[in-house]
Amino acid sequence: TESFGEGGKEMWALQLVTTMSAPPAWQAAYGEYPGDEVAYGSTLCDGDNVLAGKESFSSDQDFGTNMWVLKIDSSDGEILWETSIHSDTDDDDIEEVAYDVMQHSTSGDLLVAGWGYPDTTAAGDRDSYDMILVELDPDYGTLNWSKFYDSYQTSQYTE
Repeated sequence: TESFGEGGKEMWALQLVTTMSAPPAWQAAYGEYPGDEVAYGSTLCDGDNVLAGKESFSSDQDFGTNMWVLKIDSSDGEILWETSIHSDTDDDDIEEVAYDVMQHSTSGDLLVAGWGYPDTTAAGDRDSYDMILVELDPDYGTLNWSKFYDSYQTSQYTE
């Protein structure tokens, strides 16, 4: 939203009530930079909510985005945890986005799918994207594992 919170594009969530004429139970904006965006939102098995998208960053002349996942309290919209996920690359001008989250029915862990520019592609020659899969602990947002499937039919595993 550009009309709530910090004023630039950012994640925005609201908790609706069952009465059509009632105002939202709560609403909140998440993010500090223009370009922080949500691509997916869902309710988890414990009743809290998860948002996934991209978190913008900038340093010197570089700008990019990291995969960003937040768990928020469904009763008031407060952030319970948030994590920023990025590939191990020396390229500071990288774009990575989380676009889906699925909760494992047995373990409760969160499987996050996203995409990003290949590490092996030179800046300015980016004609394809990598698929990124990560597994997060649902209680703390800590990274259990990550896997990057590159566009050149090889994979890179990071723990």
